[in-house]
Amino acid sequence: MTKRGSGRTTAALVLASVLVDEGASVVIIDADANQPLAQWAADAQLPETLTVIGDVDEENILETIAEQAAHKQFVIVELEGSPNLATSYAMSLSNLIFIPIQASHLDASEAAKTLKLVDRQRKTLRGQLHCMVFWPRANAAIQTSSAKDIQNQFAEALSSERRSGPCSFSARP
Repeated sequence: MTKRGSGRTTAALVLASVLVDEGASVVIIDADANQPLAQWAADAQLPETLTVIGDVDEENILETIAEQAAHKQFVIVELEGSPNLATSYAMSLSNLIFIPIQASHLDASEAAKTLKLVDRQRKTLRGQLHCMVFWPRANAAIQTSSAKDIQNQFAEALSSERRSGPCSFSARP
């Protein structure tokens, strides 16, 4: 997951919680320099099937993902909000990339940068990377004209991009 202030940390934790509730073993790798999940986990009472690992960066992210994938059913990597080398490395080992977005043009611009990185990774790996752009805080009752415009642009861009790779867009709250 990428992007600053878009809800990626919360989305990672919610996804992990749902998987754990269904009986899966899950690890969250906190590769964000600010370590929000690692800090939270230090004081939390975690279920036995949930592990949070911090202090992960571009130097050790590939090994950490590979090691955890050998022991856990699901590995969720929470990244800082910028397309960088650690993000590229994590994408190269991903089955699915989540890109949360908020209804602002700045957020949409940052999400577009991440989608471009997904596309470059897809070409580099000569394979398919699956991704999903989603609105974690969408309000079905109230939607600004800016939000509608951004939603339409992403839906259109991703539907035409399906020819080169599988990405989807969800604006459902």
